[in-house]
Amino acid sequence: MADQPLARQLVWLVDRLRPVRHPIAAVHDRVARSPGIARWHAGFHAQVEALFEQQLALAVPGARRDAEVAVVTFAIEGAVTHDLEGRETAALCHLLADRLTVL
Repeated sequence: MADQPLARQLVWLVDRLRPVRHPIAAVHDRVARSPGIARWHAGFHAQVEALFEQQLALAVPGARRDAEVAVVTFAIEGAVTHDLEGRETAALCHLLADRLTVL
């Protein structure tokens, strides 16, 4: 999958996470009440965000990098938890890939 265009990789990620959208929602629901779940969730986000950051154009400055990575992370989570249809997911992922690679 790593040799595929970024948009295709993002669609693949959404497709893999979609079957576990209910457990993802449960984690988000419990983050505020469980320090253990909050730590796990923060670690998971850190790993995923590090992968997204590697895709950013090199010229993007630090503060903007963090914001762009957050945009992608939350958009992917939204696509998963709101169960977007295939065409909507593909359009979102293409837009995100453009943001990451053209900035």
